Amino acid sequence: MVYELKFDKEFTRDFNKLDNSIQVEADKKLKQLKINPKEVGKPLKYFANLFELHVRMYRIFYVVEESQVKVLVLALEHKDNTDKYLRQLDKEDIKLKLSAL
Repeated sequence: MVYELKFDKEFTRDFNKLDNSIQVEADKKLKQLKINPKEVGKPLKYFANLFELHVRMYRIFYVVEESQVKVLVLALEHKDNTDKYLRQLDKEDIKLKLSAL
């Protein structure tokens, strides 16, 4: 089963700011998400269906929506900022973004 990838505006903005070599590496990992998103990344324990994918010194956060066979790529953060990002992440905001798919 192939999943459809959807990208949040925040992710797209941050992705475009990356160095080209990191963009290429991130793009390869994102293509792997289409095939099996739950095995490519690491599940985060405090958020249901939220995963983290490592790309060098960056982390890509995404949510898997099984019922719609979609992956919502939420954000791209430097590894030093991941705790801050997760603390401010709102479960209700994720639900709203998923419902908009």
